[in-house]
Amino acid sequence: MRMVALCAEEPQRYSDLKRKLAISDTGLAKALHQLTLSGFIAHERYRYVATQEGRDLVKEMTLTEEIRKQKLVQRLLVLQQLVRPNEILAFESLRALLKQKDLTLTRYEALAVAEALEVTTDRELKPNEALKIYANAISTAGIITTPAKASCRFVVTMNLSRGFSLVEKRLMRELEDEYNPRKRKKLEEILEQVRTQRPALIRDAHKRFLKLEFM
Repeated sequence: MRMVALCAEEPQRYSDLKRKLAISDTGLAKALHQLTLSGFIAHERYRYVATQEGRDLVKEMTLTEEIRKQKLVQRLLVLQQLVRPNEILAFESLRALLKQKDLTLTRYEALAVAEALEVTTDRELKPNEALKIYANAISTAGIITTPAKASCRFVVTMNLSRGFSLVEKRLMRELEDEYNPRKRKKLEEILEQVRTQRPALIRDAHKRFLKLEFM
């Protein structure tokens, strides 16, 4: 909803939005069309502005974002043993979290990490899902970045339907190269399952492998 937030700050030209969001013409046109139909923005005098409904949405999202940052900073401070887990309930806001007890630079460093991270998904996340994704993204960024190069961009795309399509092609190649009758029969059975039971296999793969906690 960053586009709505920009339009709520001040009217935006098409070129302004494209530059600020670093998005393609196709993606921008589609997003503008959807947001206009949803009633969050309107086109007035060659500029895009947020409607009252759009401004209300920005306020709601700002509150949600503040809560997410608060919980993320809490987790970072607990991991650094700067805050005890049993103290968490005492923090009613991000401001209270930063200024509770000792006022230290490290607490603001944790906030800087939370502020530095931006995650985009193609569906709305529940608060606990978002917190987990942001926490994992911080760990991933820690692997990619260095103190000298503390900026990175990594894109994760998960498409199990595409994954099984590629597996199907691989099975076909392996069948061509396999001369052992017993192994050929097994490969044929697996290939038939991949072709005919795709939805069930996608559900099973998601349950088996996408819920694992990698160390």
